[in-house]
Amino acid sequence: MAILSRLRRMVSKIECFATDERGQIDYIAAEKDPSFLSFDEATCELQGVSLWSMDDRTKLSFGINLYNLMVKHAIIKVGISTTYFTRLAFYKTLRYNIGGTLLSCDDVEHGILRANTRAPKEL
Repeated sequence: MAILSRLRRMVSKIECFATDERGQIDYIAAEKDPSFLSFDEATCELQGVSLWSMDDRTKLSFGINLYNLMVKHAIIKVGISTTYFTRLAFYKTLRYNIGGTLLSCDDVEHGILRANTRAPKEL
């Protein structure tokens, strides 16, 4: 998917901008990068993607790349979760609109990547 490739390149440039000499990413600096707003807005283009038209192999590849992009985007936007419960909320509540369906990281992981298998029990 061309849109996903473009978004991955955009977020990679933002991460490079915010990476220090030790290789650590300053996520606060990443959010302040002038190109972050363009990236943030460009994610709306995923609304036009149809998962239903993809074969299983394409959907799996798309899901892997989407999941990684969503996690990076969310970390830049809201920060790294520090507790068990905020981590659960992080993966379940932050969502992208993919072809008219709102998907969380948890939805992508268990719906696309694990072929609709149930999530392991949290507690």
